[in-house]
Amino acid sequence: MSVQPVFPQILKKGYCPFCKREISTFGDFLNGMQTSQCRFCGKYAGYLLLKETCSICRRQFLSNPIKNNVQQDVCHKCARLNNKELSEVAGCLPAFLVLFFLCVSILADEFKRTGDPWQAVNASKHFRKCDQPEQAEKLLGEIDLSRIRDAKVRSALYTTRGGVKRDLKDYDAALELGGQAHALTPRDFRPCTLLGAVSYELGHCEQGRAWYDKAVERGFDEAAVDGELRSIFRRLDSVKQTEMRAHLLGMDPVRYKWAAVASSCPTRPARVRPTSCQGQTYPD
Repeated sequence: MSVQPVFPQILKKGYCPFCKREISTFGDFLNGMQTSQCRFCGKYAGYLLLKETCSICRRQFLSNPIKNNVQQDVCHKCARLNNKELSEVAGCLPAFLVLFFLCVSILADEFKRTGDPWQAVNASKHFRKCDQPEQAEKLLGEIDLSRIRDAKVRSALYTTRGGVKRDLKDYDAALELGGQAHALTPRDFRPCTLLGAVSYELGHCEQGRAWYDKAVERGFDEAAVDGELRSIFRRLDSVKQTEMRAHLLGMDPVRYKWAAVASSCPTRPARVRPTSCQGQTYPD
């Protein structure tokens, strides 16, 4: 007489996708391998919902572990993006930009909830990285600057909006906003780097260099200056490249030898350099 081996069954717990009550079952229920009946509502389902903790707000929420094969760790209260919307975004953008859109959604919602202008500043940074300066402009336009008394916050908002205007090629507005920020916080290097970048892009190389020198005096890194100048140079048209090349080589032919051999490159989206200010970050 042969003895049939007995395999232990593991009791698994989860939540009914219909009534959301906690139930338990044996077997591969969690993997959708069988259908089981909920003892509360009487309905059948091929999966259980799992309770997870949101990585943003730390609140618990119920998620479907097999829907669209997407592992979710952010609740919809924070993300404001469901799996369908994420799939649509991911289908037309590089994968790393999907994360930026998620961050933007969280920061923008937090700004609307609390009115904290730093959230708008940081959301604008991510909008610019997603090549969406129009959205950053719209968000910043919701802030009533007349109600903000702190000079540092006002300067950050002016500098951030100036960076957005730079992305939109509205250089006059960018210069005006950068000048207002510099007047509010004359010892901050961020308005100086904004004014320097805009000046170079307009072909005003001497003015641009003067602003970058002021930025270095206020704590901006020399190596970062060289990186920004190289980035600006590559996005200029051939005429302005020729002018900027002569300007750089005239100052230091060894330091800027890359300009002597650099050829005109296709226009690229501006790379946004996040900087810090009292624990907050915002772009130039």
